[in-house]
Amino acid sequence: MDSKPDFDNQRLMEPVHKPDFFTIEEIVEETAEVRTFFFKENLDARPGQFVMVWLPGVNEKPFSLSYVGKHTGITIAKVGDFTEKMFKLRVGDKVGVRGPYGTHYTVDGGNVLVVCGGFGAASVAPLVDELSGVAEKIYVVVGAKTRDKLFFVERFKAAGAEVCVTTDDGSAGLHCLATDNLPELHKTEEFDRIYSCGPEAMMKKTMDFALAEKIHCQLSLERYMKCGIGLCGACCVGELRVCKDGPVFNAEKLLDTEFGVLSREASGKPRKI
Repeated sequence: MDSKPDFDNQRLMEPVHKPDFFTIEEIVEETAEVRTFFFKENLDARPGQFVMVWLPGVNEKPFSLSYVGKHTGITIAKVGDFTEKMFKLRVGDKVGVRGPYGTHYTVDGGNVLVVCGGFGAASVAPLVDELSGVAEKIYVVVGAKTRDKLFFVERFKAAGAEVCVTTDDGSAGLHCLATDNLPELHKTEEFDRIYSCGPEAMMKKTMDFALAEKIHCQLSLERYMKCGIGLCGACCVGELRVCKDGPVFNAEKLLDTEFGVLSREASGKPRKI
């Protein structure tokens, strides 16, 4: 196989959850390494849910839905063999999609803080879109290693959010980590709830802050997924299956688990975060 999967010549065993073939309708380059793929077909999904995307002859991988509602889309970064193949696809090509799977964010009013870092902006973007018609005020902290890795900042602003950008190298916004400014923000803002998605160390700090301040907090976890339907256990955090019990969890559910301490390799071997 070169750049495109050959659907016609695949003769694979039918999975329990059979993927549908979705047609790529539009591709948007968000950064040099991040692209959004919009599909012609639509899904009845909620912010925070994910889909399993299948390239025959390559693999199947989970991706958060970065657009839900009138349009269905996924935003992915080129980080390995699978995503490199995805980046070779063009408008009109097809991919296998099954889902949506998992829990979703609970959208509610009041003053809301969204903390995202790295590629976590993809998961919270449809949440911010939906909060724009519900919340009294939306404050979004977007963290990245450098200016060139930021995306969806203008989308958040268009949804009516006040946006604070942080970069590890100081090339844009505040020169700090996304979580470093939370205590200062809390001095001027009384948040009713916090949402977060991004690197696990960042989310752990966000969760600890929220619990200490007694603020309701929901976090979207990313772990290595194989089946996406709760059978294989590859994505477990303690006894919780991220694909089935999550990926969105209330902070209290993650207490006394390995969240923020250990992650899992593809083999299931634990490693320190």
